Amino acid sequence: MNILILSAGTRNKIIQYFKKEFKNIGRVLATDMSELAPAIYEADKYYIMPRIDDPTYIEKLIEVCKKEDINCLFSLIDPELSLIAKNREKFLAVGVTPLISNFDAVELAFDKYKMYQYLENNGYKTARSYIDKEEFYKVTKKVSTMQDNRIVIWLDYDEEENNFKSEQNNCGSLNNSK
Repeated sequence: MNILILSAGTRNKIIQYFKKEFKNIGRVLATDMSELAPAIYEADKYYIMPRIDDPTYIEKLIEVCKKEDINCLFSLIDPELSLIAKNREKFLAVGVTPLISNFDAVELAFDKYKMYQYLENNGYKTARSYIDKEEFYKVTKKVSTMQDNRIVIWLDYDEEENNFKSEQNNCGSLNNSK
């Protein structure tokens, strides 16, 4: 099994971990747009690729996959996720499995408020999220108390300074030192 790690950058440890796990069962290859990306030198083999916004990028990735008998690939940078998900079928057609969610799920994850709405509508517990700053300010002006560990946090928005002010009072259950 051969895996291709895209946009490896400075993530040396990820390449090292995969090489350790793939020892005697396959190769770990990496790509990046820069020869200065240190992680590519940890891989069994690497390719310097064009930027992800280059019109030939997917075509060149597929060429690498065919040449190196790649079984699966995944990206280490967010901007590339939608591109790989959008072209999933092209990779599958040459026997490469992109390790990524479908395009709609990737796009949903990039829109934090839509993701919040999705989670809420599907019964998942999630922190409240606001798109209306006035509604957010109303909530943050209230006193928030965490009773289990007795920490009281005051959040207040200072409109003149366009900044949040906060004060934390530790009531002693977690840490009595100041």
